[in-house]
Amino acid sequence: MSRIAGTVSCVLGELKAVRGERRVDGVVAIGVLGVAVVALLAGCGSDGPRDRDLASPVPVGSPRSGSPEGQAGSGASPRSTPPSASPDPITPRPGGESGPPVSDAALPGSPEIVLFQRLGDDVVVLGWRPGEPGLTRETVVHDAVRGLSDRQLRQVQLSPDGSLLLVAAAPATFPGHQTFRVFSTDGDGHELWQSTSPGSDLSATFIGARQLLVAPGHRLIALTNAPIWRVIDLSGDEPVVREMDVPDFARPEPSATPDWRTQILNYHPLALSVDGEWLYAMSGHALEPRLRPAFRVAIATGQPEPVDDLPISGPARADTPILDRSSRLLLAGPFLTAGPGIVEAWAPGASAPDFRVDLANVVGASWTDDGRVLTSAYDRLPGPFRFRILSLGADGAMGEAYLDTQGTKAALIGVRDGFAAAYVGWTGSGKQELVVIRLRDGTVARVEIDEPDGLLPGIGLRP
Repeated sequence: MSRIAGTVSCVLGELKAVRGERRVDGVVAIGVLGVAVVALLAGCGSDGPRDRDLASPVPVGSPRSGSPEGQAGSGASPRSTPPSASPDPITPRPGGESGPPVSDAALPGSPEIVLFQRLGDDVVVLGWRPGEPGLTRETVVHDAVRGLSDRQLRQVQLSPDGSLLLVAAAPATFPGHQTFRVFSTDGDGHELWQSTSPGSDLSATFIGARQLLVAPGHRLIALTNAPIWRVIDLSGDEPVVREMDVPDFARPEPSATPDWRTQILNYHPLALSVDGEWLYAMSGHALEPRLRPAFRVAIATGQPEPVDDLPISGPARADTPILDRSSRLLLAGPFLTAGPGIVEAWAPGASAPDFRVDLANVVGASWTDDGRVLTSAYDRLPGPFRFRILSLGADGAMGEAYLDTQGTKAALIGVRDGFAAAYVGWTGSGKQELVVIRLRDGTVARVEIDEPDGLLPGIGLRP
């Protein structure tokens, strides 16, 4: 069964603060489908090594990822040096006597970092692997963005195995219809499914190699008791759309005082089961822990059933990297915790976290296969900022800093098969650095690229 992998969108834009809210454009995170710090999707693999593409579908309470004001400029404009920043836009570089080892050679088994370029109505998939001198053209999907302006395009995403391409676009005018399209990247690259939906509040993301979830994407508090979730199955000759039955939750009477200990604010999809039979959902709360197991929905029938905890073994195991082998839930960032830089682990039914670490600003966190935590941290937002990819112990103790650098745009793209991938750059420079880290020994491979003309909002990983 292919993984829930969340390379929904990673806008190559500057990290900004908008109207007092934390806005994180272009930041990839590990989180919950449809809710999270900024990126609301988490995924992992089978019972073997987990694949985790960290996604940034739709920010909660912020403008959507992919909005034009967050996109990086294209072209090779002269590199500028912001006040208080190093003259080198990507310094201090990893390596040196006290840093991790640096390699310009191939790292066997590493994933490919993919970017997307618009050429007319076509989307070009560009890729880089450690050992290669720069980006290579992998696939061209014809007519994928026909009739869509650059301002409309919100995200471009590959399925976990790279066989499908999703294009999502905002309405041309408001009110209007948003557009979702899925194309095959094999053979003739034909269109498999398209939908034009009224409004602008839906997000779409792959929850398997051939399954897509479309659901309300960016509200922390539900405006209705029964949001509509749909799973689009693209595994057969024709797409099959299945509607998931999301249960109602109790709302207090207008004159009543809510009991915040039990009040549910919204439901959020979390992950598929390993066997692909169930979609797990969490309930959102004002008090900690902010997320708690709520129900699971049968993919075949759309019928829900309540769950008190998330299974961690067997074919029905919840396939997510924010759940460890002892069923501890990992929460991180400003909307899932009490602070913008908090990373914490919650045992089932606990009234306090097992550990809580404050790292100034974080965007998601993930358990690793050896029981540690991987996260990315920013010393301030907006930038210029110090950007680090950090490891924490199973007890929250500070571990390795796999990457420690500076920039105005940077993100942990994902974790897959024992590797982590990131990008770092300076807004307006026309360049960025792609980085792959082998986690077992900290070896870093990197390349500096010129951002291609027509760069689209999206960056991710594939095998």
